[in-house]
Amino acid sequence: MGFIGRGNRALKSSAILAAPACSGPAVTVVVCANRRYRILQNEIARAGVAQPELKALALTDLTRPVIDWVALARGFGVPACRVGSDGELAGALNRALAERGPWLIEVVIA
Repeated sequence: MGFIGRGNRALKSSAILAAPACSGPAVTVVVCANRRYRILQNEIARAGVAQPELKALALTDLTRPVIDWVALARGFGVPACRVGSDGELAGALNRALAERGPWLIEVVIA
């Protein structure tokens, strides 16, 4: 099982999904999707910028467009689902771990 939570994974999404899809290992990828480059937002704040300009905010926003991890995984032939609560995550993990082959679970974090 792998947990992914960094925005830069969007740049490597094909590599994340292509290997499990091709070789078929029982790998469950959990994407923690907060829809932003939070680490960059933290660094802006640490630099003392209380109110970043709109351009800076736009560069750390991953909602235009929202990355559809479920559709991306399915495009590689990998079963996938999206969850929004701990109960849904537990059910999705049980389902993914019970099946043979790769799985992707997108956890939407507010």
